Amino acid sequence: MKEIAERVLNKVTDIPKDSLYALRTRGLPEAIRILARETRSLFFNNVELVILACSLEGPIKVPEPRIPIRIRQGRPEDTNPLGDIVSPSYRRHYRRLFAREGSFCFVAIHQAEIIAFCWASTYVDPELHRARLQLEPWEAYPHDAYTAAEYRRMGVQSALIAHRNTWLRDQGYKRIIALVRTDNTASLTMLHKLGYQEVGRLRRQRILLWHRFYQRTTAGSTSRGSAPLSPPREQGGNGSSQVEYTPET
Repeated sequence: MKEIAERVLNKVTDIPKDSLYALRTRGLPEAIRILARETRSLFFNNVELVILACSLEGPIKVPEPRIPIRIRQGRPEDTNPLGDIVSPSYRRHYRRLFAREGSFCFVAIHQAEIIAFCWASTYVDPELHRARLQLEPWEAYPHDAYTAAEYRRMGVQSALIAHRNTWLRDQGYKRIIALVRTDNTASLTMLHKLGYQEVGRLRRQRILLWHRFYQRTTAGSTSRGSAPLSPPREQGGNGSSQVEYTPET
């Protein structure tokens, strides 16, 4: 009960901070939208997520971004810059991810500044990820992909995701399972272009402290039950993956 009360208190204090941050960085309409959405979510939440699967066993196309970037794995000291891209309240979330085994962060750097990031985990935690889904040992879960507003539509996130997927494949993972809100058309479009296919839907309903998850399989989708050719390899520490992209002039 103490943990629940702490989460509620954090949420209540985060709402005005996130709204003011959105007002300063994205304008009044976005601040009002966040204030209304997050306030409503204190009492009620009804979200439908698309379950997307992508095989890592074939060739992975690595698109070249339109600006020079360097990609590396994230580190705990990157927590504040990650929060600056999304919202300060997310720093608490990312500190927990960095501290938990089985979560991996990848960042894109341009002119010594982190401009985009994405994560992958070997689990789906209902508290951390706000969803409930059981992964197979050879599956990874990508999540929390964000790009700073001024660097969007430049191919940065696509290059970052391709690098993350290549790294996961090199660790022995065979498939990635993504969850995307049905109203997040930008992410759905990008992931479909990268070869993801819808395999189901997941609905999360919450009224105060009561939660319920519904899951259904999409008709004609490929089964997630096929076994990997080999088990995932033992994971190394963060910071072991790095690459640079410089567009041709």
